[in-house]
Amino acid sequence: MFLNRIKWMAVGAAIVVLGTYIFNSKDILKRLTGSNKFGIEQNKINPEFAQYISAFTTGYISSGSTIKIKFASELQQNVELNAPVKEKLFSFEPEIEGDAVWLDGQTIEFRPKDRLPAGQLFKATFHLNKLLDVKDELKEFDFLFQIVKQSARVEVNNIKCYNNSDFSYYRLSGVVSTADYAAADKLEQILGTQYGSKKPTIKWIHNDKLTIHKFYIDSIERGTLLSTKLTLNWDAKPINTEYTGSLAFDIPE
Repeated sequence: MFLNRIKWMAVGAAIVVLGTYIFNSKDILKRLTGSNKFGIEQNKINPEFAQYISAFTTGYISSGSTIKIKFASELQQNVELNAPVKEKLFSFEPEIEGDAVWLDGQTIEFRPKDRLPAGQLFKATFHLNKLLDVKDELKEFDFLFQIVKQSARVEVNNIKCYNNSDFSYYRLSGVVSTADYAAADKLEQILGTQYGSKKPTIKWIHNDKLTIHKFYIDSIERGTLLSTKLTLNWDAKPINTEYTGSLAFDIPE
């Protein structure tokens, strides 16, 4: 199953979809007590945090995501928006380099310096006591999130001639879908072609999130007695996942 959007929810587990993070305050207390529906380590949270924190990033997130905390009410202090916070308010295990910035008076965001490793589980600690006067057991707010594990899928359309009146050239198209961001130069290495002694060129169109990668091979000459099959093969190692396969297409003589 491929993830195309990620939802981050109020004090609880996220729905597994890639891309956008949405606050949702439904069932706050139930989720605060440690509900775990996403297959990652149990994360039990003191329900008393609900009076201070209304939402946070959790569950499965993209490698390029930020980590957010939203407070239950706007803080009674002036904050500089979109500027690195000097005080260390976030800690992570394993460590993540980056900066925390205020998006508004109620929301703070940690922006990692680099993309996070696929599949990695992180424990985050938000040092609430550095902003608010809270009792000892609420000084540190711990929560979990995990980076989506990369995977890929290749779908190929039927080979077609350019038009019904000219059978000299054919065209093959398809799409490679990835569970998370995949750099275009790496992604393009996973597909290979063979047509007799030739290796037809593959052309690409990538979406903005680099999760949908359309490809096509055009100007495939009509088959000859010596060569009538076009082979398409793939190996997803360049994007650090295991996925191989091959398809052969008859090119009419």
